[in-house]
Amino acid sequence: INLAGGLTPQAYPQLVKIERTNDEYLRIIAEADLTTAAGKRARVQPGDHITIASISDITGQYIEIKGAATRTGRFAWVPGMRVSSVIKDLDADLTPVADKRYAAIVRSDPQSDQVSVLNLRLREAINNPGSSADLPLKEEDQLLIFSDAGKVAGGEEGGNFTRQSLFAPVLRRLKSQASPGNPRQTIQISGPVRYPGEYPMPESRKLSDAIFVAGGLKESAALYQAEIARHQTGEDGIGFTRILKVNLANAINGTAPFRLQSRDRILVKSIPEFDRTRIVTLKGEVRFPGEYTVSNGETLRDILKRAGGLTENAFPRGAVFTREKLRQLEAQRLREAEERLQGDILGVQLEGNDIAGQSAERTEQLRGLLDDVQSSKPVGRMVIDLAAVINDEDYPPIRLQNG
Repeated sequence: INLAGGLTPQAYPQLVKIERTNDEYLRIIAEADLTTAAGKRARVQPGDHITIASISDITGQYIEIKGAATRTGRFAWVPGMRVSSVIKDLDADLTPVADKRYAAIVRSDPQSDQVSVLNLRLREAINNPGSSADLPLKEEDQLLIFSDAGKVAGGEEGGNFTRQSLFAPVLRRLKSQASPGNPRQTIQISGPVRYPGEYPMPESRKLSDAIFVAGGLKESAALYQAEIARHQTGEDGIGFTRILKVNLANAINGTAPFRLQSRDRILVKSIPEFDRTRIVTLKGEVRFPGEYTVSNGETLRDILKRAGGLTENAFPRGAVFTREKLRQLEAQRLREAEERLQGDILGVQLEGNDIAGQSAERTEQLRGLLDDVQSSKPVGRMVIDLAAVINDEDYPPIRLQNG
């Protein structure tokens, strides 16, 4: 060993393997411990092959930070360490795209090798060191710092630190460790929340905490009701899905907390018609032209009344009523006609039987029609009798649509 330059810092001197041929011409392996006197006196023989083991790459007494933090990787763990011990300042220790409201601690039980997830209100923990929100860290904990989608521009660094990406290996492990006596500790949430998807079960099992982990509710969320799809097994051993209705507002404010179970699927409902805005435009000889927002069921007669009616110079018989949906339908039909005519032209050319110039004449006719179609612009006009709309109470009402 001395002739070879001695041991490197990565050597494990307690395990030296010596492979040699014995007197019976068989290959055998002997071991020596160079930290003992007997090991140091071990003699080598011609033809020996000596292998010195390496120390383990596994380190102990550390915690690990992953995600949108200024400094990531492994850090020394000491008893009594808390989250505020490694994240001291939200601005200095986190990247600009970090979600400062929420983080997660992934913890493995050294006895059972089972993984669990603790949800962390990050801002509250850092602003109140030593409080109950400032969770203690255990050896080999992983602290996940997520990016905030609202802060991440296209292609900006930090977009890979989403809840979906950082939780992916944790979810795989939770699913792999599940058994009949240890159900899979995951949930799913969909609807108007900031980050819908699959998540580890909150340690508290509260619906309110699950919504917090998903980034909170969007403005369009309906607070009066949510649905929980729960997988259960009947007495006959057959699985079925039970739908539970929950008052979301009461679950969030704590007046009626709701506890989740393994594999629950949470559906947050949207307020009907929340994002639907109907805009109509009045031009020409009306007293107050412009863009008007109309309510569901409002008619052309209604909007004309709101606009003050027609001016004295108005010519109702010359009124033009256009609708965006009709324009889109007209545009689609023009595209279909164009494709059909192009196919007809190609078909005539492929026939190749030009009798007395008939093919050339037919091709020219089709090209003329194709030019007409290509030069046409979709308008979306609908024929109406404006005078009857205004004056005839029996005239069918024209309900307005967006555009």
